[in-house]
Amino acid sequence: ASPGDAGREAGGGTKPGDAAGQASPGTVRSVDRTRGLEIQLQSGSVWLRTVKPGGRRAMGGSNYANGARLKPGARLSVRGPAA
Repeated sequence: ASPGDAGREAGGGTKPGDAAGQASPGTVRSVDRTRGLEIQLQSGSVWLRTVKPGGRRAMGGSNYANGARLKPGARLSVRGPAA
């Protein structure tokens, strides 16, 4: 499953992070059991509380990161929705 297939839970929302560290967009900044998976954006970052890989059930962001063996510093290739 690819992070480009990730969905966000309707009530989960996202929160912008700070731009400290200036990692490249798509870089995993952190994984937190409570907050989920933090991904660097061009400006700031976003926490993914819920991820829904294509063809699979929704799961917590940290569970997805653990299953995909994502660690801070890992780079994701982000794709748009499938056509």
